[in-house]
Amino acid sequence: MSGLGGAVAGVRWEPLLDPRVLALGVAVGLVAVLVPVLRRGRDRAGWPVRALLVVVVGVLLAHPLLLGRTVATAGTVPDRQLLVVLDRTTSMAATDGPGGRTRLEAARADLAVLTERLEGARFGLVVWGREVEEVVPATTDRAAFLDAVARTAPEDPRAGTGSTVDRPLPEVTALLRRAARQYPERGSLVLLLSDGEDTTGRPAGTAARSWRPAGALSDGGAVLGYGTRAGATMPRADLPGAPPVVDPRSGAPALSRADPATLRRVASQLEVPYVGRGPSAGPAALRDLALRLPEPEAVVTRAVPTPTDPAWALAGLAALLGLAELRRWARDLHETRRAGRP
Repeated sequence: MSGLGGAVAGVRWEPLLDPRVLALGVAVGLVAVLVPVLRRGRDRAGWPVRALLVVVVGVLLAHPLLLGRTVATAGTVPDRQLLVVLDRTTSMAATDGPGGRTRLEAARADLAVLTERLEGARFGLVVWGREVEEVVPATTDRAAFLDAVARTAPEDPRAGTGSTVDRPLPEVTALLRRAARQYPERGSLVLLLSDGEDTTGRPAGTAARSWRPAGALSDGGAVLGYGTRAGATMPRADLPGAPPVVDPRSGAPALSRADPATLRRVASQLEVPYVGRGPSAGPAALRDLALRLPEPEAVVTRAVPTPTDPAWALAGLAALLGLAELRRWARDLHETRRAGRP
């Protein structure tokens, strides 16, 4: 649409001032115009022009854009959700990560690298210890996601009831099912970060629940494994400088041993790669993983309205009203001077 001709489909407002300040200014201006007329009956002929001038200037400062005919545009955009499932059980405090860091610290660092390479994705965070919690619903705010990751601490050893890699499975499956129902065009990836250790006292030969239902609802992802089979002690995150977690049966510092075999089984059930992130792990494997993650694309068709800015027309109308008011004022001044002559 050119000029101001053609059908107007709607109006979009882009005010040049705070809307509250603008509304207050228009109200004050109208009061200043109307009060003398109502109180003293003065200038009943000129007040409509001044009131209209106040309104036109207010509309001009509110900066309306007239939306005319629409132009259809189509294209594809990356549209994927990365559901991060992070183990925060006490064993993730073990210090056999790269550079002597804890397993959880290593997982945090890996997430910072991975999310940087997944531009445009939505990130969701589920953590588990004794309880499972969705800390961050799917969001494109990477900073908020990483802030929540940074605040995730290992569980107090007195709060846990033993760790198992299948504890978050029902919640993760429910979230994936809900995402598939609400956003069928959006791809969901699952990224599980854990050491795989099972300390629930599960009887030997008893298998954990299968992750296949979650795999059927996702479009890919990965399982990242932390720690070593040799194991390491677990410093008390809640008491810096205190002795490490103690094995109540022996009284000696407890060792947490990673279980990569369990994590490989989970990766197989999810049909995603397993990536070991032991003490010698470097960033190269993460770069390769980011490149291998599938990138679902959504086909987007948008009807984009073509806006027309009527500011010039409003400014012209305000100028005409101002000139009319100035002419009336000059005439009144002239008549007042003539009336005052002897």
